[in-house]
Amino acid sequence: MQVGIIGYLGKMGQEILSCVEDSNDLCVYKKSETDEIFESRPECIIDFSLPEALRYSCEKALFFQCPLIVGTTGLLDSHKNLLTKYSQSIPVFYSTNYSLGIHCVHSMLNSIKNQLDGWDIGMIETHHTEKKDSPSGTAISLKATLEKDFHINSLRLKGVPGEHEIIFSNESEIIHLRHTAYSRQVFAKGALDCARWILDNNFINGFYTMDSRFKG
Repeated sequence: MQVGIIGYLGKMGQEILSCVEDSNDLCVYKKSETDEIFESRPECIIDFSLPEALRYSCEKALFFQCPLIVGTTGLLDSHKNLLTKYSQSIPVFYSTNYSLGIHCVHSMLNSIKNQLDGWDIGMIETHHTEKKDSPSGTAISLKATLEKDFHINSLRLKGVPGEHEIIFSNESEIIHLRHTAYSRQVFAKGALDCARWILDNNFINGFYTMDSRFKG
């Protein structure tokens, strides 16, 4: 697979580049704020950079007529509308978290969300100090899955790739549901796997998510 990376000098960009170099894939297109390196036409573009770069990423993917895989955090509704617009012409895959474990947590929450009458709910999400959005996009999406109103506590601590803990309690029981990512590699590999899934299915256009991939 020939990969293009937007924001390749960032932490996630470097992690994706490392995963590409450790596999049989090739990075043939790289873009940062200051340079653009083009070797050949990419089969997909992966963007974990900044919301401000999203339009550029969409236009590049349209130019190359290749899928766009987006993991950028802090997207507004206007950014998501932009992805929806471009998905009419190219395949767009968007997720707030490319970890298979987090997808499993969403599935667990879906299975119990209608059984929580009378339970209190809280969430603690912890990330590294460089993370710009708070609460995290993953935390917001987990809350949306539960369809309940509760507070999200955000911690920013050095060296933490990502941890989300959801706590359920009533007068006599307490449940802790926690997911911990030990490195950024899980997100990079997850994004590359989603790119392969898009290419293997020969999608011409459309908007895809982790649910699309695992529910068929």
